[in-house]
Amino acid sequence: MDNFLGEPTEKLRLFMQQHRPSYDWLRKHTSEEDIRYYINEQLKIFSKNYNKN
Repeated sequence: MDNFLGEPTEKLRLFMQQHRPSYDWLRKHTSEEDIRYYINEQLKIFSKNYNKN
C-alpha cells in the first residue's frame, strides 16, 4: 500500500478502520483469493469516496 516498511499513512489507517471485514465474513471466506478480492473491492469504494472529499 502506501509504505510497507514504515508507519502507515493516515489514508491507509482510515481505510483499515472503515473497511475491515467482519468476523463472520472472515469465517466464511478463508482463502487468500477471497481476502484479496474483498480488499480490492473495498479499496475501490474507499478511493471513490475519499477522492470526493
